[in-house]
Amino acid sequence: MAHWDEMFDDSNNDINEQRKQVCEDRIRNAQKFLKDSRARQWDVISVEFGNQLFRDKNFNYHAMDKSYSIEEIKNMKGLNYGDYELCYFHHAVILTHFDFQRSSKVKTLTIIPIQTKYRPNSFKLEAKYHKFLEYDSHLLIDRISTIGIERINTSKSLNLGNKKQLIQINPQSIISIKKEIKKLFQL
Repeated sequence: MAHWDEMFDDSNNDINEQRKQVCEDRIRNAQKFLKDSRARQWDVISVEFGNQLFRDKNFNYHAMDKSYSIEEIKNMKGLNYGDYELCYFHHAVILTHFDFQRSSKVKTLTIIPIQTKYRPNSFKLEAKYHKFLEYDSHLLIDRISTIGIERINTSKSLNLGNKKQLIQINPQSIISIKKEIKKLFQL
């Protein structure tokens, strides 16, 4: 009888290892993207923040007893529980300082999300100085977040720049953003 249990455990371990490998492959692909695009601090990337559990993209509320499959959750890049958490697709600025040569060690990035709607504690990015923006937008300084690199949408990120390298925030804006961060967090 113990032999069957051991075989079952070995089978489960093999399946778990395969699933782990799929996750690690996703991370390696994102790391390769960061290296190939020579990512650095203050570059702009596109991030999928996940869907909201309670509401859809049209802000219609879901029934509270709705259930989702793993595949649906994966396609939605996760489900955010809170009603006011940042959701869906946004550009973001990389705040993490790292050397793209060491990208094989990077598994998370600290970012500042960008959105078109004004919010208090945000920094205005004017479209005329940031060619990747269609409209004037706002850097949500009070929403600084750490994300898993699997959330990066690589194709949208490269479409912002020259298809090989990521685009960076205007240098004058960087100086002002740093001042705003220090002021907001009383550093």
